[in-house]
Amino acid sequence: VIDTIPYGLNQTTLIEKIKEAVEGERIKDISDARNESGREAQSRVVIELKRGADPAVVENQLYQFTPLQVTFSIHNIALVNRQPRTLSLKEMIRYYIEHRVAVIRRRTEHLLREAQKRKHVLQGLVYAVCSIDDVIRIIRASRTREQAIERLMERSYRIAPASDVEKLISRDPELLEQMKRAAGSEGIRLTRVQAEAIGGMRLIQLVNIEVSRLVDELLALEVKIRDFTDILARRERINRIIKSDCDEMKARLGAGPTGKRLTRIEEAEGDINIESLIQVDDVAVTISHHGYAKRVSLATYRQQGRGGKGIIASSAKDDDFIEHMFVASTHDDLLCFTDLGRVFKIKVYELPDLPRQSKGRALVNLIELRRDEGPDRTVEQQSARTDDGTAPGEQPVGGEAAAGTGAGGGGVGGIRKGESVRAFLAVKNFEEGSNFLTFVSKEGIVKRTPLKDYRNVNKSGLIAVGLKEGDQVLDVTLTTGTDDLLLATSSGMAIRFNEQDVRLMGRSAAGVKGIELAGGNQVIGVVRIPMAPDAEGDLMTAGPASDDKGFCLLTVTARGFGKRTPVDEYRVQPETGKLRSQSRGGKGRVDIGTSERNGRAVAALGVHAADDVVVVSRAGKLVRMPVAEIRCTGRGAQGVRVVSLDDGDNVVAAARVEEENGTGGGEETPA
Repeated sequence: VIDTIPYGLNQTTLIEKIKEAVEGERIKDISDARNESGREAQSRVVIELKRGADPAVVENQLYQFTPLQVTFSIHNIALVNRQPRTLSLKEMIRYYIEHRVAVIRRRTEHLLREAQKRKHVLQGLVYAVCSIDDVIRIIRASRTREQAIERLMERSYRIAPASDVEKLISRDPELLEQMKRAAGSEGIRLTRVQAEAIGGMRLIQLVNIEVSRLVDELLALEVKIRDFTDILARRERINRIIKSDCDEMKARLGAGPTGKRLTRIEEAEGDINIESLIQVDDVAVTISHHGYAKRVSLATYRQQGRGGKGIIASSAKDDDFIEHMFVASTHDDLLCFTDLGRVFKIKVYELPDLPRQSKGRALVNLIELRRDEGPDRTVEQQSARTDDGTAPGEQPVGGEAAAGTGAGGGGVGGIRKGESVRAFLAVKNFEEGSNFLTFVSKEGIVKRTPLKDYRNVNKSGLIAVGLKEGDQVLDVTLTTGTDDLLLATSSGMAIRFNEQDVRLMGRSAAGVKGIELAGGNQVIGVVRIPMAPDAEGDLMTAGPASDDKGFCLLTVTARGFGKRTPVDEYRVQPETGKLRSQSRGGKGRVDIGTSERNGRAVAALGVHAADDVVVVSRAGKLVRMPVAEIRCTGRGAQGVRVVSLDDGDNVVAAARVEEENGTGGGEETPA
């Protein structure tokens, strides 16, 4: 509801501009806008939002794309040393202060002169009071006013010792000493100004109380003169006066008793940062098989015990089901990798915030991924490859790089029939933290590329990886350069090797073989295992990894069974020496039994005992449970029941969930 609009704008014009912004797709989350202004409300414009829209984001878009926020120009031109100049805000403040310094100096000098004039007159009156009998006699003996003035000026005056006047002036010893020193031993002669002031005195002013008031005025005036002199001598006094004047002006011109500002100084319209309005929060991102996405607060999913029936994570309609689920911050960049090797980037907060039962919003509307009826083109058929992606002496795996490049060599031209997003990765910073993006395809092909190569992803996407015909991107993970990679397959096999076995390649390269697969098998999971050198410089698993308290591989099968196994069991123990990782390209070692009871393996992920894990079924059910409730066994075990499934339902995905307070024992997120 908008109840205040800018000066010079009316509600009808505002609504027209809002509708133009909606029709032009600059603002996509407004469903209706109407004017309810009238007798009860001078300005009331009501805007209805679509489900899942973020009001803060829409508000900022209104500021940017409609006249809800307007700019009023001013000319910062002023005369500086009698010459016109265009000044910056800092310069205006500096010259204003210099002007105020000059004004205060001139004002103080004027007040000082007037005070000194008045002091001069009062001193003459004080001297006259001390010799009042002689003054009266001189005046009475004179024939004319001018003669009396002349005679008063010819006589010498002094303050009589121990007189009442001296006692009164002695309250300011410095002033008394100053007047005595001016009179000297012979006394002081009056000036014409003083003599004329004496001639204008009335007799009533000679009573004691009037004399006391005369001296009090002289003493108070002396204090002011000293204060004026101090102001002119000290710049810090002038600065304090300027500050006091500004405070007085603020209280006089501001609103309310505290003088609150009537205006706000904010960033310009073009500098609005929508991200700054979004609260940093961890959310569960769910994306369905048909590409419907949403974000839901983690608090929505209460923790359950192992074997629980779960709650509905979304409404599965038309044979759709949740295929991807992971945890991210609202301020993370979400990289979306397609099965044909392209990458798109959006902010997590741009995903609609919807209830857990909601289906979500079509992802193609968020990342501009479109499908057409043209030929089914694969990545290798589009353009010449820039990097063959093979190790020395090895034949290239896969074909050419991705689709026709546009200007700058990074654009992706054309639309692929049947292309869909298969992997997602939340990244906090492209320059800090982890250094590499490691791609793994379903056919077991692995490729490493520096993360910074993907920092400039436009709306039409970039080539992320080259693929051979028939292959698809499975997953993408962030690595540090010394990590181990653990690949698990649908047949229950797993291989662990160091990422340095895969050399760095260009952004559009295809990669090298990570694991050898038997017919019909695919890679189902990739786990990054942090490594650290021991005392002898050998790379070993960072942290405890030999028991159920350490880092484990959790494997879940289609029938809802699963197990945990310490990741070090996937290394090879030679007859002598330390554990070592295998080399890439091998068949790997047995991970989990894929019997008829278990079915094929469908998900594999790295977990700690303190983590929670969510398991998603094809029917759209989601179970969240502590990892510690899933038994830790050795390689090759059958596992235990993780989730109870209805007849005909199968597990399709699993994901690790960090604690909402950030203190969970999960694997450290590299970026």
